[in-house]
Amino acid sequence: MRRKMYFLMAVFLAVLVAGAVSAEPQYWTVKVKGTPEDQWYISQTFEPTDMVINDGFVLVGTHDSGTKAKPWIVKLDENYNPEWGVLIGKLGGGTGGYVSVTEDEEGNVYALGKGFSNVKYSIPPMILTKFSQDGKVVWMSGYGNMAISPSLIRNVNGNLAVLGGIGLSYSHLRPGVMMLDRDGNVLWAKTYESESEIVTFTDNTGIAFAAPSKLAASYVGDGFVLGADFFKLGLAGLILVDLDGNVVASKGYKFDFGFDYAYAYPTGVVKVGDFYYALFAVSVSEYSSEEKTVLVKLDEKLDPIWAKLYYNDVFEVEPRGIVASGGRAVLLTSQGIVGVDENGNVEWTEGIVSSGYNSRRGWVSDGTLYIPTQGGFSGIDLTNRPNVDGREIMAKDAGVKATDVELEARDADIKEEKVEYQAIGVKVSSSVEVIYPKEVPKVGGHEYRVEEMITSSGGSGTLQDMDSEFETSCDYLDAKIKVNGSWREGIVVKCNFKTDYPGQVTVVGTVAEDSARGNLILPEDAEAVEDSYSSFKFTMTGSKNLTFALLGSYDKEWISTNVYFRAYAHYEEEKTRTETSSQKSPTSTETGGANKEKSDKGSGGICGPGVFALLALLPIIALRRRL
Repeated sequence: MRRKMYFLMAVFLAVLVAGAVSAEPQYWTVKVKGTPEDQWYISQTFEPTDMVINDGFVLVGTHDSGTKAKPWIVKLDENYNPEWGVLIGKLGGGTGGYVSVTEDEEGNVYALGKGFSNVKYSIPPMILTKFSQDGKVVWMSGYGNMAISPSLIRNVNGNLAVLGGIGLSYSHLRPGVMMLDRDGNVLWAKTYESESEIVTFTDNTGIAFAAPSKLAASYVGDGFVLGADFFKLGLAGLILVDLDGNVVASKGYKFDFGFDYAYAYPTGVVKVGDFYYALFAVSVSEYSSEEKTVLVKLDEKLDPIWAKLYYNDVFEVEPRGIVASGGRAVLLTSQGIVGVDENGNVEWTEGIVSSGYNSRRGWVSDGTLYIPTQGGFSGIDLTNRPNVDGREIMAKDAGVKATDVELEARDADIKEEKVEYQAIGVKVSSSVEVIYPKEVPKVGGHEYRVEEMITSSGGSGTLQDMDSEFETSCDYLDAKIKVNGSWREGIVVKCNFKTDYPGQVTVVGTVAEDSARGNLILPEDAEAVEDSYSSFKFTMTGSKNLTFALLGSYDKEWISTNVYFRAYAHYEEEKTRTETSSQKSPTSTETGGANKEKSDKGSGGICGPGVFALLALLPIIALRRRL
């Protein structure tokens, strides 16, 4: 005789992938988190500084545990599912992280990082790590006999070009380019200096491990453009060099709006056809918190063709970065995204990304713009843009004058050295949310609107007597729910469940709160269970998203103690078996055919004939009536 056995599991929550991109989204966000394998603390959010898009996404940045910041790297597939993640440890204390990344034709990844200025840790100011396709560290090298503030790395004809500042000290960094081979050996390195002018690299505060706040280095296909400060002249500079490091053009720029704006620096340069588009931040001083957005179109010698100031009558439009798409320049600003024509006139604006976006970088692939946002990045379809109006942004002519600045390329003696490190595996999770087009959210056929996010929680456990994991994550939302034409208070719970067990699993959810009885709203693929509390159950295989709701007013402070999830794994066994639990009486016995129907009657309302209840339940959330 065959019989089905149900085993019970108690779970404690952990973070998971939560959903997938819906059909033809126009704007979506990807959140990335991870937990190092050697740490107990809760998952940390990744803040990407650069990415590679090629058969998936490679992200680099800083992992902040709250006490130390370390370099991290994550690989996602083309559907944003995690493939691998690595955290680099044993690099001393303080702050450090990867600032840029590139990839070679074989799929190997090269992550560029800033080391530490504190000599206590003996870490060179620049580190470079080569990763294999599957996330294994091939080698790590340091470069540090000179002060280096790296900003960008790119694959150039099979070699690795590193752009940034190079100098004898961090307070006097010169614009520079280093060319390395794929083994990290220095092929050549050059800085760009003047006999009569003080030339400094426009990057950050000059601290070796600070992340770039001013992206003043760009790879433009047939050369590089470096930002510079020409100190004596008081000009914002751009230096164009070819792929061999020779100076093609060097210009300093002064802007005139009819009022005094004395300080400027470039935030990025793109090349469209034969022309360059340079985005500048212009302010009254180097320390001003208010920056104007100015776009300058340049010819092949960096001479200006026109300059435009972008503004709003109420809100300050501050520059973030610039990308090229469809033969046009696209500006990333504090008030949204701005598309301009070849004459700098505003063609369109999108208000979907504004002050929350603070990166100097963006990436365009197959008509999609990717930009880093808090905790991940966003994707925007530029060929089918969202119909979301941004703030009104206008353009007017800006006066700009260019001055030739004679520079020479000087060889820089950069030494390579080995760096001790620890590669720590990272358990990565990702979640995708479609922001636009928005769909009317429903739970159990009832519309709802979110008032605020209450909390998120997640956990994992092992199915009893089986080598299978069960994981879940939930978001808890304070919401208004439409019932019979009226909006009522309630809480919406959006959960994702996942298991590697190949068969069917039954999940039972219980809200151990008297006031919840009769107020449960369930989707069609879940059914209520009659017991002393408010319970429901559903079956799943692999993974499942499920949203349910509770009508009524509950105390949000108790949201982590009184909701339980239990999972039963189904399997068939070639014998008759009697299971007894000390928590139920009388003992239940089941015999019969494998396809025999069984009712869920029994002690506690969840245990019936042929059900073995372990009853070691851990609370997950609690919902209690407000006083």
